[in-house]
Amino acid sequence: MLRAVLFAILAGSNPGWAYDRSEIPVTRWPDAFAPYQVLPEEWEARTGLGGPLEIRPRSRLPVPAPGPQVVAIVQESLYDDLQDELATWAQDLAHDGFTVAIETATGGTAQELRAHLQDLYTQGLEGALLVGDLPVAWFEVANDYHAYGYAVFPCDLEYMDLDGSWTDSDGNDIVDAHADGSGDVEPEIWVGRMVVTRSMGDAAEVLSDYFARNHAFRRGELVPDGSALVYVDDDWIWWSWEFRDEVGLGFDDPMLVDDPETTRSTDYLPHLTESYDAIAVFVHSSPEAHFFQLTGVYDVLYWTGIPPEADALFYDLFACSNANFTDYVYMAGVYALQTESGLLALGSTKTGSMLERTAYYRELGQGEAFGASFVRWWTSVAPYTIDDVWWYYGLIQVGDPTLRTSYPELSVDPPGLSAVAEGGEPAVLGLEVACSHLRTAEVRITTDAAWIEVDPSSVEVGEDPVEVTVTLDPATAPGGLTQAWLVVDAPGAVNGPLAVPVSLLNGDPSVFCVEPEAIDATAVPGGDPVSLDVVVTNCGGGALAFDVALAAPWAAVHPASGTSVGDPVTLEVTLDPTDLAAGVHEAVLSLSSTGEVAPVEIPITFLLEEGCSGCSGRQGRSGFALLAWVALGFVLCRRRAQ
Repeated sequence: MLRAVLFAILAGSNPGWAYDRSEIPVTRWPDAFAPYQVLPEEWEARTGLGGPLEIRPRSRLPVPAPGPQVVAIVQESLYDDLQDELATWAQDLAHDGFTVAIETATGGTAQELRAHLQDLYTQGLEGALLVGDLPVAWFEVANDYHAYGYAVFPCDLEYMDLDGSWTDSDGNDIVDAHADGSGDVEPEIWVGRMVVTRSMGDAAEVLSDYFARNHAFRRGELVPDGSALVYVDDDWIWWSWEFRDEVGLGFDDPMLVDDPETTRSTDYLPHLTESYDAIAVFVHSSPEAHFFQLTGVYDVLYWTGIPPEADALFYDLFACSNANFTDYVYMAGVYALQTESGLLALGSTKTGSMLERTAYYRELGQGEAFGASFVRWWTSVAPYTIDDVWWYYGLIQVGDPTLRTSYPELSVDPPGLSAVAEGGEPAVLGLEVACSHLRTAEVRITTDAAWIEVDPSSVEVGEDPVEVTVTLDPATAPGGLTQAWLVVDAPGAVNGPLAVPVSLLNGDPSVFCVEPEAIDATAVPGGDPVSLDVVVTNCGGGALAFDVALAAPWAAVHPASGTSVGDPVTLEVTLDPTDLAAGVHEAVLSLSSTGEVAPVEIPITFLLEEGCSGCSGRQGRSGFALLAWVALGFVLCRRRAQ
């Protein structure tokens, strides 16, 4: 603990503090737990991959594409079970500004798959998501760290650096050297892996659940709060504050646990079900276990002990081989693909991990996606020497690298805009736009209405509201009351796009004029229906679009809506006495429109009298005259009956 305190004082909590990598203990698989590495031939026999690579496009990249291009290459046998989830994922990415293609693949070698990615890169490819058992790019070193002997491991960097040279110097079909080639050694694209081993369960079911929560996160159903846990076991206490500050560039004020008397499985496990967005764990490991150091022994946490209800979204695994997806199980896959909230894990397929994380977490904190942040780390740290190969060439991302640490939730104030044009002058209104959930976003405000101008129409917005000016020009607007919409959206917004109604009263307002103002009619119970006309006219300016409502089972009106621009619209009202008893029956015919047009209600009185012959509908009566007419009709009908 004293070392950690001293380091914090020296570093001054400065994430730019430089440390000597040669002094940092290497993550390793303890000898007491029988280290074992999967060989390429073993993996190929287990997965059954064979034959040439066959790619089947399911959806193609448009050329030119409107946004960064992403391809998902899916194991052919998984596609039928996942096609709906993949379609939803592609729609989500389109809302976040990406252009997506989906392909399925069978067979193939690493060289064939890399050549296919090279072809896509010429069309503008930014990244690839590899789903299921697909060809592995293996890399080998003769004596890992000059101490651990022969090592062979999956190296997705070979799929990321598409213009470098990857060679097999000893002719055993395994790459062992990396150089500039026709370009350089830096990656051009990012790659993400989603592999479900047999020990992890049914691949289609696990991946279907993963894509469901991926969608839920993008739509705001899994809400991040920016929190993180940095959990550092004994060997790295001296650097724990450095690690914490690096993670803090992407997440708010991470909690640090680094007491050697505390860091053990029984303390670590409860943290997994606490509410952290991200967990960075620094511990000796194997693909299937963590080995926390105690005095003279190891406290082992196997993959089966990871609770399914683990709550973190993202994992940074400074843990030997924890991401080796060619083993029978790998904890990076358990964390990212099997837990109820897991979305992505950064880890290594070999001994080693990511150091000098400043560029990676800074990009994440600025709203960049995980894949682009990963590429940024490779290009800024430039770790391509032989020592770097030992530490870094096993690094991969498990899960969907198009994800960001959070997505904006938009809000506007007021929720709608309205104005009255006075003297033909434009109406100038203000609209406040804000977005929450940690990051800023480029908010765009668009409209199809020529009479609406928004300034600025694109603005960088965070939690503090930004006001834009909305000008309504009556010179280009229709007369009367007119309405249009502003569309407010941002890439990946969980509630976007928002529709903001805008209305302008231009010139004389629309006004209902109706004839008659009241309806009364008579009939005999069980007799013939009575048909009457109601004429609706807009006595004001503009176009009056209206809806008609008549809630009585014995009455009907046709049509149920209409539009008047000074011309009359005739409504036919039918009153049916078939199932009505004698007496007075009443209803209301309602006319309504949008905006500030006052609605109109037309009362309907329907008198049914037994034995009344020659009765007919009459319109326009009201008040005392109506009552007198009803009484007179009643008397006359009685006399005729006698």
